[in-house]
Amino acid sequence: MLKKFKSMITMALLLTAAVAITSCEKVESDDITYVAPSGKFAGEWFVTLKDGGVNALTGVKPYAKLITFNDVNKGDSLWVQTINLSYVNPADKATYTTSFASKALKVKSLTQPTAMNFSVEAGKNIVNGATNKITIVNAKVLPGQGKAFTGTVVDSIYMEVQYSDVPGKTFILSGHQRSGFPADEPKY
Repeated sequence: MLKKFKSMITMALLLTAAVAITSCEKVESDDITYVAPSGKFAGEWFVTLKDGGVNALTGVKPYAKLITFNDVNKGDSLWVQTINLSYVNPADKATYTTSFASKALKVKSLTQPTAMNFSVEAGKNIVNGATNKITIVNAKVLPGQGKAFTGTVVDSIYMEVQYSDVPGKTFILSGHQRSGFPADEPKY
């Protein structure tokens, strides 16, 4: 009985050691092979929308969320989608929304992975109820050039957005990648 117990303990220790050794291998970001070239653009971003330097988002906070993701065709397509954020004020426990309102977008763009940029001209905006077309120019992901709210180094994103229902205006959509750390989430 004691011999069997020692054998089980030995096996458990060996298994634990094997798991510990193999789980500590760090993969550098340059070692990642993306199935789709546009995969390196994918992420969640905290962004502002500016109209001539003035915040164009509606609500109490300057940041909302942008998500970028590739589609299943494993090509160079990149979806760009805005997401409204809600903030809870700790003082009154009320919820306040920061919204893109009529500037919401969900559009498919094309990437140039080696230059880390993307664009679309008069792309169909598929946000519910939208009838406008979206043009995105001078869009770029800048690896390691952003800072999260606590100073954590993250990627940065920048793009100039034109809405067909607001002719002649160019809005600046820019911000930094979401780090995933709770301290880096926007607060009220």
